[in-house]
Amino acid sequence: MCRSLRPEPMVRWLMLALCLVSSCGLVDLRPVKINIFPDMANAILPSRDTAITVCFDCVPDRLDAEGSFTISDSTRTIAGDFSWADRSFIWRPVVPWSPGVRYRLLIDGTIRMSDGREARPVFEIPFYAVHMDGLPLVVGTWPDSGASVEVPQQGQPILRLEFSGSMDIISVEKSLAMQPACESKMTWNEDCSEATMIATARLSPCISYRWTLGAGATAVDGTPLAVPVSGTFRTDAAATAPVIERVYAVCRSGDSWTELAPDIDSLDTGQSIAIQFSTDMQAATVRSGVRLEPSQSGIVDMPDLRTAVFTPEHGWQPEVALALVVSAGVTDLSGLDIGREYRRSFMPVTPYLEVRAVETADGERATDFSGASVLVASPGSQPDGIVSLAIFFSAPFDAVATIAAAQRIHLTAVFPSNIPSPSIRSLGWPSSDTAVFTWEGLRPSDETSTIYYRLVVDGGSTGIESSGGLYLRDDAVLLLEMSR
Repeated sequence: MCRSLRPEPMVRWLMLALCLVSSCGLVDLRPVKINIFPDMANAILPSRDTAITVCFDCVPDRLDAEGSFTISDSTRTIAGDFSWADRSFIWRPVVPWSPGVRYRLLIDGTIRMSDGREARPVFEIPFYAVHMDGLPLVVGTWPDSGASVEVPQQGQPILRLEFSGSMDIISVEKSLAMQPACESKMTWNEDCSEATMIATARLSPCISYRWTLGAGATAVDGTPLAVPVSGTFRTDAAATAPVIERVYAVCRSGDSWTELAPDIDSLDTGQSIAIQFSTDMQAATVRSGVRLEPSQSGIVDMPDLRTAVFTPEHGWQPEVALALVVSAGVTDLSGLDIGREYRRSFMPVTPYLEVRAVETADGERATDFSGASVLVASPGSQPDGIVSLAIFFSAPFDAVATIAAAQRIHLTAVFPSNIPSPSIRSLGWPSSDTAVFTWEGLRPSDETSTIYYRLVVDGGSTGIESSGGLYLRDDAVLLLEMSR
């Protein structure tokens, strides 16, 4: 009996398998185990420099492993450094993690293993550093962006920022910018959630300011600002320029000023000019911006911020046309100026000082001082030759003016020219407007000649001057004829 030489089916399959094994080698189908830290979604890293670790159950191809690994946030891929230890690597960010930022760990690709296996992992794990409360925000600002405000003065707030949590003071102040720049300082509330910019010098009026808080501002734990913020405001809420409402005559009464007339058309001796503005003014600009033309020195007083008072240093000159000038650059507290120069012409009614009469001790009296009048006086017994003259003025003299007056009244010999001039023996002021001069060394007239002396009271702006600043228009001149 003949047997078939063909193998059974089972044997044929076994032989085929042996052939495949001998020709291609064994295929390892075991999965590659990978352990990752962090290993769960929304994990919170304990610190800003915590590393990410990835560990394989076999040594991987490092290029494959690094190529399949990325860390990113919502806007970019995060740069970092790999360090290897056998079957695992550690990855650290170049810049420390930002607290509260949501990061994404991704491992996706083909990784060849040293034992011939291939790993095709797909891991996507979101995580945070330190906390996951979100980024700090600016939740309130003053003034509102685009608002019109009055010009902040020194010590007043310029800008106020309210945050969603406590902020790092230094980072906020470094990241806050104002254009154009202004002199200021920052103040904070107790928990550092509200910052106020305070003016240390007045801002400029009618100017648009823009402020920006950059992303460098962080919370106290380093969490960066969610988004940069900015705003604008304009210092033109009080955009009406100041005006001069009226100019009027005043005089000082104790520590205050009393109005004497509603204008300056009849400005008289001892009176001052008051200038009333429509708003509170910067005193320094007013003091430097008020003047007279032609130039005349004076003092500008500011009894209040809306009123300036000009007082001439040497009184009003009589019959001189003047102009009160207020510079266009005088400014109010908001920084607005009056815009154009103010000018008001006037002529004070201030009279000239007058010598009303000269009287001798014998009662002889003269009232004409043009130089053509002659007054007869007795020189008294010789050799003293004393003559006393009372000179009556139209205005009073104070202590300072009386001393100066002695240098402005002269008695000199006229005829004959070879006789000596007399000298003053005494001077007294029985009243504020009357001076009594006593001269000695005068000679009487005789049968051969009549002796004359000339009395001169210096006039003009450099001559004798009363306490109110009045002076004679011209020299007052009187001839004295000596009796026998």
